Amino acid sequence: MWWDGSKNRWNLLCHQYNMTDAAHQYLDGGFAVSNSEDLWGGWSWGAWEQPAYTALVNYTNGSSDVMTRRERPFVLFGSDGKPEVLYTAVSPPGDTHNANCYTIANPLKPVLPVV
Repeated sequence: MWWDGSKNRWNLLCHQYNMTDAAHQYLDGGFAVSNSEDLWGGWSWGAWEQPAYTALVNYTNGSSDVMTRRERPFVLFGSDGKPEVLYTAVSPPGDTHNANCYTIANPLKPVLPVV
């Protein structure tokens, strides 16, 4: 969760489970924006069909993988206060027992979705 001073709104990035997927792992990243400056007021949630991130991980060499699991999002902010890097815990393809989990960093471009 973080404060966006340019819009006077709170932002929230979280892991969401997709109940239509037996493993609950696709359409992973939930995103919400507060409706006002009040943290305890109403929130607008992004549509689960348009997640902030999915199990698909793109690498800098142009290749990609669909992870068995992708969760625990953490955002690194630049000196301008804008999100720059998304860190997530992942289990690589084929790791059905989650024995080989690790953290991966993906540059954010463009910035997280606007709700």
